[in-house]
Amino acid sequence: MTLTFPAELTLCAPALADAQEIADLVRACELADSGSSDTDAEEIQDLWRIMDLEKSAFVLANAQGQIVGYTGIKLSGQLLTLDSSTNVRLDYRGRGLEHCLLQLAEERGRALWAETGRAGLPEIKTWSSASTRRHLLEQRGYVLKSSEFTMKIDLDGFTPTIRPGAGAQISKAKLPQDERAVHVVIQDAFEDIGGYPYRPFEDWRAVVLERLTFDPTMLYVARDGGQVIGAAVCRTYQKTNAGFVHQVAVSRAYRQRGVGMALLQTVFAEYARRGITSVELDVDAHNATGAQQLYAKAGMSRTMQMDDMRKVLE
Repeated sequence: MTLTFPAELTLCAPALADAQEIADLVRACELADSGSSDTDAEEIQDLWRIMDLEKSAFVLANAQGQIVGYTGIKLSGQLLTLDSSTNVRLDYRGRGLEHCLLQLAEERGRALWAETGRAGLPEIKTWSSASTRRHLLEQRGYVLKSSEFTMKIDLDGFTPTIRPGAGAQISKAKLPQDERAVHVVIQDAFEDIGGYPYRPFEDWRAVVLERLTFDPTMLYVARDGGQVIGAAVCRTYQKTNAGFVHQVAVSRAYRQRGVGMALLQTVFAEYARRGITSVELDVDAHNATGAQQLYAKAGMSRTMQMDDMRKVLE
């Protein structure tokens, strides 16, 4: 299907230098839609690293060369992932550009799927943190799969109360030696949440440890003797002076012993020592492992809900 955009707009691939302008556009939209935003250029560039920027990302520019719309899509495991930064500048809304960009991304998604030679219909996933975006996605046939909560702790004046879990010692990971052990702990824990398919080591490493914002100095492990029984994998955003706990997990047999709390408190204490002002993480709303209660006990509060929206591309 051929898409037609207004004559005064130009469709092209973004350049790395466009990340800041796109971040400003997305932040303005998110502030208008939900009253908060943590989007920055560093985050956008981090996603672009694992996306074919020339073929799978698109910007709309006006006659003055200003970016007024953006979308991007990538293949991640068995799912297509639509960049949640997909958006249209506020003063260009209401002209159908949002639907055109989504259709463009979906068409590219079908092509990416076809290139793999896989059978069946591809499923596309994206995130929504505002009712405006969720309504737009629902109009295009997306349905709610699940929800996550973003939780945050402000580290101004933070005082750690680290109580090592029974039988566990917390230390920085030894890389690359501990990578596979960390992967095993995290995959086992995520299986208990439900809805998270197994991710092979190489895939996990590419998405988690090879991200630009992954901080190898903030990967902590809990050990029982020489065995890794827990881990906390973090990203650090230097421009916003913020930390993010990307993944935290404890082996099933060692839960309810204070290991998860010890990992979190160690992470918070180190970030506070470095002058980082806040730390966030995301937790599945239906997580039955007690994670939400753990994070709240550690001093974190809910700040935002993220909806996992899905669509099968026919």
